[in-house]
Amino acid sequence: MDDKNKMTMNKDNIIVGLDIGGSKIAVFIGMLENQNQVRVLGFGVKELKKNPISDLDFLISSIGSAVKEAETMTGFDVKEVYVGVAGDYITCLKSKGGVTLDPSKNEVKESHVAAVIKHASTLPSTAGEILHIFPRSYSLDDLQGIKNPIGMSGVRLDAEVQIVAAKSLNLQNHKKSVEKAGFEIKSVVLEPLAAAYAILHDEERELGVAIIDIGATSADLAVFYEDAVCYSVSLDLAGNIITSDIAKSFDLPISIARAEEIKKKYGTVTLSNVLNSEVIPVPGIGDRGIVPCSQERLAKVMHARLSEILGLIAENLQKRQLDKIIGAGIVLTGGTSATEGIVQLAESIFKKPVRLGQPKQVVGLGDSLAKPSFSVGVGLLHYAAKTREKTKGETGSQVIVGSLKIAIRRIIQVIKNYI
Repeated sequence: MDDKNKMTMNKDNIIVGLDIGGSKIAVFIGMLENQNQVRVLGFGVKELKKNPISDLDFLISSIGSAVKEAETMTGFDVKEVYVGVAGDYITCLKSKGGVTLDPSKNEVKESHVAAVIKHASTLPSTAGEILHIFPRSYSLDDLQGIKNPIGMSGVRLDAEVQIVAAKSLNLQNHKKSVEKAGFEIKSVVLEPLAAAYAILHDEERELGVAIIDIGATSADLAVFYEDAVCYSVSLDLAGNIITSDIAKSFDLPISIARAEEIKKKYGTVTLSNVLNSEVIPVPGIGDRGIVPCSQERLAKVMHARLSEILGLIAENLQKRQLDKIIGAGIVLTGGTSATEGIVQLAESIFKKPVRLGQPKQVVGLGDSLAKPSFSVGVGLLHYAAKTREKTKGETGSQVIVGSLKIAIRRIIQVIKNYI
């Protein structure tokens, strides 16, 4: 085998992201390269016909199926995963804490910063389990608004942090499904935060931006300001409720599966481009024959529900005055954000610039992953690359050698199945 057609990888550089959604489970396998860059090696997707949260055995089996597909594509065995979470059991709150420095050596050290963050992050057990801590600012005696106090001199160091926490019981149920499927959880990550690593630019996170991830079962909002999550909330209105509306809008009943198919194939919220004369023939339930549906009617149903969902999120932002800090506007992602005309609809509701967010500059599989529905999965890999502890030394590490040509053929074949 020609050496230039081989790829040598340290197993410690392999990272895996697991996105458990309402309509699919997606697994992404990546390799950590130089300068914390990620190369996506392969993925596996298990489409779901029902909400997996309601059936633990079904969820465990589905996770295993998605992982197996990713393993087949890449040739790697998955042992541990970074898991995305979202939902109404996630809370975002501010907290403060302080420490007194040694009077004889009052220069701020890294240990002081670690101690003050730990103190500020001490929460009552009712707050749940802490997922993420974002230091917002420090104050040293009377000097406030400090971003990095290390090396400065003072007596009293205080910190304000933003904390993302999850209710313990809900989180444990989420973890249980992954562990029972046979995988170790390396870290649990807020899904909109993971998506941010794949779709946002540094300037957007710093200036202020809102991510709206509209999937099948929930619409998850996260607001970023000064490179930290300052607010997160989840609505249980999303793609599935739109599908249900479509199924109920016909004169005769049609199945949810047919309604979902119509939504993906013909769905739009751009009313001006739809003609009432255009009819979609849809098989009805049982022996009811063909049920005709005008594209105009379909568009109005989808426009009404998506307007409601986006409107509720806009009200949420305005109520908390967060609309005033999102100078970079709104980024839509998730499977439902692929709906034709949704960017223009969102701009009319939020009165802010809106763009569609999908994984950018993906190394390894290129445009095949440039889909809003893959934002969380790819983002989990980027999150892992930026935050994981660097492995020190290579003693005892296992070197895996595989054929690059064979790997590329596997990848191309699996990609063809999703085009």
